[in-house]
Order: sequence, then C-alpha cells, then structure tokens
Amino acid sequence: WTIDRTNEVIWKAAPHQTIFTIVSEDALRLVEGGFPIEELNIGNVHAAEGK
Repeated sequence: WTIDRTNEVIWKAAPHQTIFTIVSEDALRLVEGGFPIEELNIGNVHAAEGK
C-alpha cells in the first residue's frame, strides 16, 4: 500500500496490530496524516547522544 492509502485505512486497524514502515519519511507522513504514533523503533541505530 502507499502511505496515502495507509492514512485512509489505518483507523480500521485493531489496537494490537503493528504497523511496519521501511523508510523513516513514511513514518513521518503517517504522523502528519494524523496517526498518533506512540513509539517508533529505528533499527540498527545504536544509542548515543543526538540519536
């Protein structure tokens, strides 16, 4: 699905469902579309100041 399509139907997802995006810009577009992301796991980024 495109991010635009996801923004249209994401509200039908059950609370226990997990949404995966590959590109961080796509996660940003979901937030800009009004979806409340409570947690964002950015893989392969080790903890360090500024990350």
